[in-house]
Formats: sequence, C-alpha cells, structure tokens
Amino acid sequence: MKLRGKTIECEIEKLVNGGFGLSRYNKKVIFVHNALPGERVEALVTTDKRDYAKAVATQVLTPSSFRHEPMEDHFLSCSPWQVIDYEQENFWKQEITEEVFLSIAGLDFTGLKMVADEQRFHYRSKMEFSFLKNDQKISLAFFKRGQNRKEAISDCVLAHSSINEGALRVVEEMDRYGIPQFSLKTMILRSNRAGEIVIALFVKDEQFPLLEGITLDEKLKGFAVHFSDPQSPASISTKILHQQGDDHLTETVMNKPLQYGPMSFFQVNLNLFENALLPIKSFVAGEDILDYYCGVGAIGIAVSDVVRSCIMVDISEDSIFYARKNIELNQLAHYSVFCSKAEKILEHILPDKVIIIDPPRAGIHPKVLRALREKQPKRIVYLSCNIATCARDLAQLTREYEIVFKEVYNFFPATPHIEFLTVLDRKKQDL
Repeated sequence: MKLRGKTIECEIEKLVNGGFGLSRYNKKVIFVHNALPGERVEALVTTDKRDYAKAVATQVLTPSSFRHEPMEDHFLSCSPWQVIDYEQENFWKQEITEEVFLSIAGLDFTGLKMVADEQRFHYRSKMEFSFLKNDQKISLAFFKRGQNRKEAISDCVLAHSSINEGALRVVEEMDRYGIPQFSLKTMILRSNRAGEIVIALFVKDEQFPLLEGITLDEKLKGFAVHFSDPQSPASISTKILHQQGDDHLTETVMNKPLQYGPMSFFQVNLNLFENALLPIKSFVAGEDILDYYCGVGAIGIAVSDVVRSCIMVDISEDSIFYARKNIELNQLAHYSVFCSKAEKILEHILPDKVIIIDPPRAGIHPKVLRALREKQPKRIVYLSCNIATCARDLAQLTREYEIVFKEVYNFFPATPHIEFLTVLDRKKQDL
C-alpha cells in the first residue's frame, strides 16, 4: 500500500536522530516531524520508501505535557523543536546520542554529560535567507522542511536581533526599488557578539542596481552585492557588483581576535563553542598539533597560547584567507596553514602529533581515517556536528585508540542538531 500523500493516524514511541518522532503504521517505521513521545497524531506522509516513510504531523490528537506552542508559524523550516520543553530537549539529545553510539559503534556512553546554555533563541550568528514576492512586496523566505517550496517569513527567532533587523532593512530597500523576485537568489548575514553585522546579497542579474538607501552605521559594518551564477543553486560569488564598508567581522574567542567573512566557516553559537574549547585546550597543551578542517582557525588559534606549534588545513580558499590573516593578527610565528583537501595532505600525520578534527557532516574522509589508523598520532581531538558519522568513525578508531573524554553539546537549541566532542588516546602497546 502506497502511503505518500495519505494522512495516517499513529502513536509516537520516542525521538530519534534527525529530530523525528518514531512510530509504526502497518508494521512500517514512520519518522514523523512535529511529534513528541507519547502523542497520538494525524500525519501527512511526504516520503514513502520500502523500509520506512517520513511524515509531518498535521494535527495532534493527544498532546504531550511537554508540548509548547511554537513561537513562529514557520518553525518546521528552521527549528522544529520549538514545540518541546527545553529541559526535555536536552534530555532527548543526550538519549539520542547514547543510542546512536551504541547502535552504530557498540559504545556504551550511558551517563554522557550534556552541556547546554540558558539562551535558547537569538543565538545564531549566521543566517541565510531566500526570498518570495507576494502582492508586489518582497519577503524573506525559507524552504519548507522536506519540500522544494518556499514560505514567507518576517524574521527568525534563532537569529541575533541585529541579523533580523539588517535583513528587513535590505528587504524594505529592495521593495523601494521594485526589485523582481527572479533577480534574487539568497542573502547571508553574519554578526558578532557586539551586534555588528555584514551582509552579502546574492543576485542573478549583473545589472542589479546600487541600493543607495543601505547606509553603514554602528551596526551595519559592510554590505556587498554579489552576482551569482543563475545555473548554480549555491550562493557562490561569481563577481562582486557593489561593496561598501568592511567585508569581514572581528570576534574575540578565548581572548584571541579572529576575523571572518560572510561565507567563512565559523561557529554560529560562540558561547557554547567556548565551553567546548575549554577541554580541548587542556588536551592540546604543550603539544604539536595538526588542525584539519580548520576554517578560519577558530579552534587552533583559540588554543595558540598553550601549544608548541600548529599546522592548519582547510579546502575553502575563503576560510584559509582569513586563517592566514588571523595568524598574522595574533602574531603566531609557530603556525602555518595549507589550502588543501584533508585527504591530499596526509604527510603531517605523525606519531608525535595531536590531531584536531572538526569535519563537515560527512565525517572524516576515508583516506584521512585510514592514515590516522596507520600512522597512529598520539591523540585525536574530534569535534563532530553529526553523531551518526562520528559513531561510524569511532567504530574504526577505537580499534587502535581509547576514549579518554566525551561530552555532548546543545550548540543548536530548538533544532535536532547535536554537537559531540571526544578525545582519543593511542592505546599502549603490549610488551
């Protein structure tokens, strides 16, 4: 029986990785958004595969006592866990993490420490918005979760207030010029903890007008309009059409100034990130380190006052540009940097090194993983934004390494995303 497009009634057993409520319908596993443990819901099936289906709860028949009213109509697009009590959110993120590592890697992490912050909203220092035009007015937009359709939004409760204010300024100015929607791609805004912002607007029209009403002030430090290839869905700059003010921000992390641009890889919840840096710093003190997937140097440079030397590696030219600037800014003569794929620069993995790895969601590249197991550096510090791929990697690494530290972090409150830090030491050889 095909389920896609049908509305079914089901009961939710628990929350699982990805933020879904787990249910079953006619013996098929159903992953349901907008559903909490113990709830009975009506759900619209959006994806139907052989072994499972995905759905979105459209009506909650029996609500959980932990359910909250969402703060926004578009909550499923940006932060689907707005509907759950914050204490329960942290509880389930710990439970999910323990379950994932046990099921994928056979690692028992019972009693894992969860580190969270009191600030659940307005913590994101980076946002990317799309656009819609209705009734001759442009609005910010997000893509509906699991769909290729957009929905109009006014702002987002996850973003720093300065980001929301800056985004609406640009939208109002584009309305004043009568900019058509087909000329627009996306807009990326970055902020620092001082509330300063830079904005990068990506457009598909090389003749895009200069928005003269966008003027710099104590908050808006830089504004740029980028022509971006209309054939590419990504927000990549083909040519800068207009630039005023700064093209970067400066943030202080662990008392180290760091510069970064709108497209640089840089953490979006700095308060929680600094919580993770404290144990990292203690495990790299006095060591020669290799920092893979380094971004602008947010980890490697933040711990620079305690390490002997550091080599930083990243594939992003933008990130490496700022990593070099940050090395110079902090006067780090004992630091060097390479713009390269991690798997193309394995010669620096040595037995006496400590390796810092903060990979993308895909986890550690297989060639890097193989080199770590073969060359066996003394210690690996692994910060992960995807517990499933981290568990997959640890299943291999724990053959040669033992875990000496582990913590889970709620870097992304009101969303299902989980950050995990583990430190692995090379096992002592039997005599």
